[in-house]
Amino acid sequence: MHQMHHVQTLHGLPARFRDHVTVEPGDAASLRIRVWTPDDHGASYRRIHNWRRPCCCHRVGPAGSFERDAQGQVEDSRRWLLDRRAVYAKYLALAEVMLREIDGVATFLSYDGDSEISDEDDDIISEGLTEYFITWNDSLQPLLGEIQLLATNHVADLADRVSGAMMEITWRVEKRHAFTSYYPAWFQAQDLLHVLRDAMRAELGLPVLSSLTAGPREDDWPWLNSRPSYESYIQQHLHRSTRPSAE
Repeated sequence: MHQMHHVQTLHGLPARFRDHVTVEPGDAASLRIRVWTPDDHGASYRRIHNWRRPCCCHRVGPAGSFERDAQGQVEDSRRWLLDRRAVYAKYLALAEVMLREIDGVATFLSYDGDSEISDEDDDIISEGLTEYFITWNDSLQPLLGEIQLLATNHVADLADRVSGAMMEITWRVEKRHAFTSYYPAWFQAQDLLHVLRDAMRAELGLPVLSSLTAGPREDDWPWLNSRPSYESYIQQHLHRSTRPSAE
């Protein structure tokens, strides 16, 4: 029996075909549309895949073919990319700031664990940890939720790991362990953040960056070899008086 569900999809279909159309619901993102010609009643059909727009966003051409609104698809992709890029940048920037903050708190630990922490330094550590935990809970976690909504499984998993690492590196500070036992975990968290950054860049279609902490840097870093050196800017002045002559 022919059904006329989703009649808006039939706009533009030649009148002689409209009584020979069956629209069958597919999954949540597709429809199966079967068209029988009145001449041979062939069972030819075209299926629309990954249809995320309302039915009115598809049109039927003069020949009966169903075409996706290409302009709308491009606009959707552009907005999707912009949304991802915005939340990725916010997450990476906040994680970098938090790493610097917890490192600043950890500097008040005993370096080797032999010396005692003063009461004043202990209060600074406690206050810094409290602020850090608030930022993690109120700012980083909501951004993680946005990433889990927009990102691929790989990026979402890495972002979740970074969030966990940001909390994992604090327990040694909480227990007032030596700074020497804290800093390897900090570098481990930073490396994981760089892995996440590269995965995000790859998802956005950008090339991967080399790790900022991989190996020693050149002696002249951060200056460029192609630019003038420090010495080239040294001005050579003649040591003579600029006062006018008494003559």
